[in-house]
Amino acid sequence: FNHSYRTYSQALVALKNHDRILAEQVCKMEIEFDELYWNARQGHIDRMTMGICAAEADVMFTETLRNLERICDHADNIGISVIRNK
Repeated sequence: FNHSYRTYSQALVALKNHDRILAEQVCKMEIEFDELYWNARQGHIDRMTMGICAAEADVMFTETLRNLERICDHADNIGISVIRNK
């Protein structure tokens, strides 16, 4: 959550200030989140396989994780727009 929040917040600052350097950092942060996403997803799959995680939590966890990833994707889109516009 914290990484996703920071990424989106920084994207908004980059957009407001037309800050291309910050926008580039946002794009890098999105790439970092992709790695966090896949690690968290695999960890969840491992827990489900081992029976550690309750099935009821599966949908909530995967949907929350997916939504956080989408937020970072939107932040990346904002960053790209800032970079492309002069």
